[in-house]
Amino acid sequence: MADPHAYKSAQNPGGDASLGSHFKVDYGSTPIDYVFKIEGIGDDTEMVVSTVGDHQAGLVGTRPGLSKMQAVTIDRYHPGDGALAKIWKTVQDAGSRQIQRQTLAVQILDDSTNAVAMEITFFEAWMSEYRSSDFDARGADLATESAVFVCEHFTVKKG
Repeated sequence: MADPHAYKSAQNPGGDASLGSHFKVDYGSTPIDYVFKIEGIGDDTEMVVSTVGDHQAGLVGTRPGLSKMQAVTIDRYHPGDGALAKIWKTVQDAGSRQIQRQTLAVQILDDSTNAVAMEITFFEAWMSEYRSSDFDARGADLATESAVFVCEHFTVKKG
């Protein structure tokens, strides 16, 4: 199987971790570059017990109930631009009780990274958590940061 991040491919001979990403992410007008992992796309719908007539006669069933959006986690290499940290600072420094909400647009690129294979748009999204990895300058590990976004609803558009 080919390396999904293209670290050691011919397109990326130096093995630079910031190249070869298959995601293009924008939060409002802020681009979030160097994304290597996105998880939590979807929603959960609870099932509600439903009865018709006499439940002792066996006419008990279930039907869809309330749907809840899963939180979307975005992991990226720490490029030093501070994009996620700046968004988190606006959440922490909010002057009002209303959280600033933006559209979170995620484009998943095909293997050539030139064409969009799928686009997922999260509406009314806001950041609920921010984490930065431990970093040891003497080590070989890359610094990463992640953000958790919560949204109201989303749409999926293929290619």
